[in-house]
Amino acid sequence: MTKLQVDRLSSLYIWGAEEVLAGNSMIYRIKFREKLELERVWRSYRCLVRERPELRVKLVAKGTSNSFSWEQLDESETLALLKKEEQSLSDYTSQEVVESEYHETNSRLPFRIAVTEDKTLFLIVNHVFTGGRGGLYWFREWLIRYQNRDNSEAPQTGDAVERKPAAIARLPRAMIGVFWVLVYMINFLFRVGKDPQTNTIDLTHGRTCSKNDKGYSSKNYIFSEDTTRAFASHVRTQGHSVSVELLVILARVFFEMFPQRRRILISIPTDLREMLPWIEGSRPGNFTGSLIVQLSREGDLVKQMRREFKWIARGVPYFLPRLMAFVQNEFKAKENFHRQATTAIPERAPFENFTLAFSNPGKIRLPELAQSCEWFSGHAKTQTIFFGVAELSGRLSIEVGISNALFDKQEVFRVTDRIAEKIEEIKSSSAESH
Repeated sequence: MTKLQVDRLSSLYIWGAEEVLAGNSMIYRIKFREKLELERVWRSYRCLVRERPELRVKLVAKGTSNSFSWEQLDESETLALLKKEEQSLSDYTSQEVVESEYHETNSRLPFRIAVTEDKTLFLIVNHVFTGGRGGLYWFREWLIRYQNRDNSEAPQTGDAVERKPAAIARLPRAMIGVFWVLVYMINFLFRVGKDPQTNTIDLTHGRTCSKNDKGYSSKNYIFSEDTTRAFASHVRTQGHSVSVELLVILARVFFEMFPQRRRILISIPTDLREMLPWIEGSRPGNFTGSLIVQLSREGDLVKQMRREFKWIARGVPYFLPRLMAFVQNEFKAKENFHRQATTAIPERAPFENFTLAFSNPGKIRLPELAQSCEWFSGHAKTQTIFFGVAELSGRLSIEVGISNALFDKQEVFRVTDRIAEKIEEIKSSSAESH
């Protein structure tokens, strides 16, 4: 019976829930500096798919071993799927279509493109296939080919990987990691407090999603270079990271707007490839872990958030799925994630009952993107209020995505508007102090 692997857990989380949520993708929104040429977008996309077999894959269930594997598409399957993308890229697509459409895994290629305006492009990346940094990897690969106007062969970027250490060399770190996972879980459960169902902020208000037929909504906030500089300067004076500061602002606003609640849970996805430097960036699989943090209204939010980030440094998001390998196989995990998606948030088990997710890959330091793009933002179609944070070309962006079946978008966007106002207020305060 096949046990869970670190690259499978998040893939199974998305795959198990996608039928219920009618969503399985990450959506990246990019504003280009120059007008996009549809024919060139298609040619460079086709070139990428033809050159990189990693994109010509499908996820196949192995019933005899209760496991799943990525397998190559045959030529007829590849041609049929490329034909769909050629039709899609023959004209502009509306943002509403991008946000509402759902294609089950294997029914489309895992990395797709839609152009909605002269200078606006959307990437639709299957979240079963890869995580956030993987999506950036494939966007860069496409962009290199798009920028290559003379259609000469694209440069081979490759993957910088290290040699995988022997199992015996990894054992001490694994033992320490499992120790910290157990400490984290005990600490988390100890701090849950009384009556968490009524004390925890939950903007689903008990809604369930047996079948999402209402689509998704998103809203992005693109901050100016001046605001981004002022915010970065403020963060430096506070002595912590951009993620800590944004999460503290997020928590404060939620507590202000929902004064009857005393606890907030936030999932922080983390890229596991940093702990697996021998894994190629192009390898199929969602190498994403997650840390569930809980913050209390009564405590100092900055101190609480700094304490939570220590769990990431100790490797908890990496070793937690390793520990889960001892209690379930891949097939069972997929079934559990399907069941979880149909269960109301307050009724879920600890570590499952969160409605907020926060992802920040940090500054995007890819010269190809800086050369061609004004700004970049993105979110994932999930069962949470998903905050996607990025910075490109000196401009901070926050994009928020929600399921319309689970959340009232007017209520959610009132909160996120206030978070954006708080960031702008930092710039105003900085200007006044000078």
